Amino acid sequence: MCPVRENREEDRQIGWRMALYLEGKMLVETNNLANAIVEATDKARVKRLIFVASLGIYDEVPGKFGEWNRRQIGAYLPPFRKAAYAIEASGLV
Repeated sequence: MCPVRENREEDRQIGWRMALYLEGKMLVETNNLANAIVEATDKARVKRLIFVASLGIYDEVPGKFGEWNRRQIGAYLPPFRKAAYAIEASGLV
């Protein structure tokens, strides 16, 4: 079970800083965002991160559904894959 965070104001401040970073951008590659998150978690001494990517980033979906998945969203997966690799390499669990 995850511990309940007590400092919701700190969470709001992080959200505002992230919003300022994103303001005016038409596109943010998830890899760049993942690297920023990894850096921030390191500075804050956070050891755990939940990051949701996408089904199929490791080409792990077998059979006809895997083929269909690649056809439908395969072109969108590389940024998710890069983000996952950055997070995996960080040592976060």
